[in-house]
Amino acid sequence: MTEWNKDRVARLLSRCGAIAMEHFDSPVREYKKDATVVTQADRAIEAFLSEELDRPEEGSFVLGEETLEGRSEEYISSALKKTAWIVDPIDGTVSYAYHFPMWGVSIGLARGGVISEGALYLPVAGEMLVGCQEGIFFGRVAPGTEDPGPRLAPFTPPFHRPDSRRIIALAQGHAKRSLFSGGNALHATGSAVFSLAHLALGNYLAYRASLKLWDLAGAVGLLARAGFLMRFDDGRPFGTSIDETLYRLDPGEGPMRWKARGRVIFAPSEEAAAYVLSLFNSPA
Repeated sequence: MTEWNKDRVARLLSRCGAIAMEHFDSPVREYKKDATVVTQADRAIEAFLSEELDRPEEGSFVLGEETLEGRSEEYISSALKKTAWIVDPIDGTVSYAYHFPMWGVSIGLARGGVISEGALYLPVAGEMLVGCQEGIFFGRVAPGTEDPGPRLAPFTPPFHRPDSRRIIALAQGHAKRSLFSGGNALHATGSAVFSLAHLALGNYLAYRASLKLWDLAGAVGLLARAGFLMRFDDGRPFGTSIDETLYRLDPGEGPMRWKARGRVIFAPSEEAAAYVLSLFNSPA
């Protein structure tokens, strides 16, 4: 599949949610080489998406968190030149593995190394966001819904002015190392998908993190379409291209490969981003 179809993407997300919920009450936990947790559900969802989307002979490739390490450099190079489905089967696996609701599924589409579309799904709450040429669509969809497309309606993200009443979301690593002088509540959910979905829904003022491509791809496609600001802390724009200016792509980067080249702030406006950055006293 090389074309983004809103209804089909919604069906894929719904099925991913159903797979995740099948294991949610008693997930089987394992640990990868980097000591991060992975579950049977992560692998099952990525296997499902690969079965549906991985068609190299048709120019359609899958770059996923759980399988990317095993892909050849030729496969990766072709994916970035043609059509790449960038998936995170469960973002927030620690929360998922311990039965917390702060996790979600992400699907992004890149053509020629540029992310053009994205979708996010939070199965526990049934909240689904899908972007397409017509705009952004939102709906509450129970995992396993056969035809969720008609349940999605056009959605315009609310843009809030910055003040101390708004919640700021952070990545775990950032929360552990930063000093904060503001009065805003801080959330560190451990899931970029959860946090960025709630940013799009207007529940967070901003999200600040330094993460890897698959953590961000689905959200980048959505937020760029909705007009959100995405930039590095130092002011450099963080756009939709998958290139060396934004990510560490060289195989020699080891475990840092695919990571963004700095911390990125996602906010509804430059005013909101500047407000949030002014509240942090540590560059860590």
